[in-house]
Amino acid sequence: MDGDAEPVTRCAVRGGVSRETGEGRAEMTLSTATVYTAGDCGYFPGVAALVNSLAVVGFSGKVVVLDLGLSDVQRMRLERVTQVVSAPSAGERDDRLAVSISAKSYLAQLSLSGLIVWIDSDIIITSALNDVVRQAAAGKICVIRDDWPEEAQRGFTEWNELFALRQPVQLRTYVNAGFFAFSTEAWPELLSLFAEACTRIQHDRILVNPPETNPFWAGDQDAFNAVLMSEVPADAVFHLHPSEMVGSRRMPNASIGDARRLNVTCDGRRVRILHAAWAPKPWTASAWARAAPNLYLQLLPRLFFAADVPLRLERSDVAPWLWPGFAGVAVRRVGVGLGVLRTTVGRAARKLPSGMRSRVFALRNRLDRWLGSR
Repeated sequence: MDGDAEPVTRCAVRGGVSRETGEGRAEMTLSTATVYTAGDCGYFPGVAALVNSLAVVGFSGKVVVLDLGLSDVQRMRLERVTQVVSAPSAGERDDRLAVSISAKSYLAQLSLSGLIVWIDSDIIITSALNDVVRQAAAGKICVIRDDWPEEAQRGFTEWNELFALRQPVQLRTYVNAGFFAFSTEAWPELLSLFAEACTRIQHDRILVNPPETNPFWAGDQDAFNAVLMSEVPADAVFHLHPSEMVGSRRMPNASIGDARRLNVTCDGRRVRILHAAWAPKPWTASAWARAAPNLYLQLLPRLFFAADVPLRLERSDVAPWLWPGFAGVAVRRVGVGLGVLRTTVGRAARKLPSGMRSRVFALRNRLDRWLGSR
């Protein structure tokens, strides 16, 4: 991690965002920060893994979960160890995709104060957040580069008009919106600006290729970056080292040193964030073809069932390959074999005549659905 930033001692304003900090803010401790996340009934295991990982790495602040559609039982279980609040607009929208994509923008409706850390519910935290909180207390907005390939640079000058920004977009490092931290005292308008930008997302263009020419491809992440690149001075943004976040692309490059302590390294550096950004999520039955080992998946049984976690799950909460002990290991090994077989069949089928190829893929798809329903 880079060295601590110098405390800001004077007020700076750009685009209506106030940045006023002092020596006193740097004295804030980890317990003064609040972690926010969100989830619905399908993301309950991911929320539990995040909450438990925070406990393992020693986070002592409050954790707040935005309820996007949890079951009554799931909400009750979470309320034993976190604060759960209904997402302000979730009940008014029929479009669940739109609700989930805009989840973090709901923070603007909660009248928040203090040090805010947002973490997506498909993330595991594997090292302490103390230095992140110190940077936020000093007036910085803490972010991390997104895991696009190193040569890729994402940003659009047309974001200025599309998101109705007040300042011109200055193309800079494109960051991941799944993890960020800041002080509401230093940046009182950040969440409202982000929420306003999210209202202008064209949802029918999210994840529509090609991403290189689609300024809405990443949804709320594009809105977040547009706000940072226009309304926030470059020197107010603190970037964690890119190796501190390992996403789906880089999982094979990382290794577990101590699963009990969530000690993970990548490229010789301690990892802070494991992000299972791709779908389907590994705790769901439909992810059977991805049961092959990766770091996020390997740590889930420890986070779901170990005696030292505050929110222990039941086996019925997760797919069989995440069960503890021999049973889970055995199912994971079967899943690895089936996944390899599935990939091999797919590659071979592409070389067949079109009629036979279609029948093979249809059979494979039926197998996918059957296994996904187990």
